[in-house]
Amino acid sequence: MGKDKHHHHDDGEFVEGTEEWDVDLLETCFKVPHWWCLSCLCPCCMAYHQRIRIYENDLDNRYVCFGGAYGEFCVDTCRKCAPVALCCEVSCCLGAAIAGNRYLIKRAYNVKNTWLENMILLCACICSWVICILRIFCDNPLLDKLGRIFDLLMMLLSACLLSQAENELDKRMGPISVV
Repeated sequence: MGKDKHHHHDDGEFVEGTEEWDVDLLETCFKVPHWWCLSCLCPCCMAYHQRIRIYENDLDNRYVCFGGAYGEFCVDTCRKCAPVALCCEVSCCLGAAIAGNRYLIKRAYNVKNTWLENMILLCACICSWVICILRIFCDNPLLDKLGRIFDLLMMLLSACLLSQAENELDKRMGPISVV
């Protein structure tokens, strides 16, 4: 992304952008179904591809765990094996990897989430905590079914998040070409 337009306070804190995503989160399955379907089928591969694209194929010099969304604590260690580190990131911490990709795009292109997008993300986070805590204290078959339904909803939400971000990259960087 070359010289990114970063929007920060003087103290270096990230500031939410002013532009909205090109496609609304809940419209991705209709407006960019190709990215949405790929994101449903293989979200880890999509997140990996997206990060490489965000870093303009320069993982060795630009890679930071989770896109730096949680700080840059592992820069020197991870850059020595950036492709492997990114593979571990998207395989073991997919949600955080997706958040890192979106963080990088939001910083570079001054993009912000809508109120609804933020509420959906917050509700997903709270529901995952509630289900996790309930599983610790309750052994109930109904809770297992609820957990499976939540996992399915999280897969769909991840596909929406990934396809929204990929569409934004297409808009800003141009569509990828398959040779």
